[in-house]
Amino acid sequence: ASGNVVIDRRVITDAAITDSPQVVVDSQNNAHIIWSDFRNNNWELYYEKIAPDGTTVVNDHRLTNAPGTTATPSVAVDAANLYVAYEDNRDFDREIYYMKLDLNGNVLVDMRVTNARGRSELPSIGIDSAANAYIVYSDYRDGNAPQVYLAKVNTQGSVVFERQLTSAFGWSVQASLAVLANNIHVVWQDHRDGNAEIYYQKRDVDGNLIGTERRLTNNPANSAGPIAVVNGASAAHVLWQDFRD
Repeated sequence: ASGNVVIDRRVITDAAITDSPQVVVDSQNNAHIIWSDFRNNNWELYYEKIAPDGTTVVNDHRLTNAPGTTATPSVAVDAANLYVAYEDNRDFDREIYYMKLDLNGNVLVDMRVTNARGRSELPSIGIDSAANAYIVYSDYRDGNAPQVYLAKVNTQGSVVFERQLTSAFGWSVQASLAVLANNIHVVWQDHRDGNAEIYYQKRDVDGNLIGTERRLTNNPANSAGPIAVVNGASAAHVLWQDFRD
């Protein structure tokens, strides 16, 4: 809790390029790391599990095996499983995929979530108390300006709904979500005001808007790359990069 570095070690020893690492920690304080890796001359997702003392519990292994680029994973964890959203262009268009793993990195479900004209990218995933997964992402199906969409995937791996969250003029991108008390907190970077600002919505588990959409930043400089997190008191916290200074 003091912020001192306890362990600092290299996780991946392969010489290939690696990108977009994501880590979550389970109830036993094991770290689960998923990243995009080019070791087989193609971008694929890999996994490794690390114990609290820094030792490797499950060696790194490949999760995906498809032609095309697999990238930008987002990961959530509960007491039994890992949940992963990622983008993949194996079907000649960039689409969002969903994967469910056990806590040793074995793939239980791997399925395509989106299936619309125009690319879908940059997913962020969260889960509710019933282990339903919620994924937000940027989607270009409605023209040149991307909008934010939300998909719900149930425990059987079926898409329950896919819903458009934004429709304003200008780009809506880099969405992030956090789920707590069965409420979905969504933030994103929005260009409707002539520059990049951070916006926020709260949704229920059926995707319905709770209250009104809110603009969080208001400065002539750009505000970008928001990340949403929640605490045990049902409060949402948002971090972002800001160019005002």
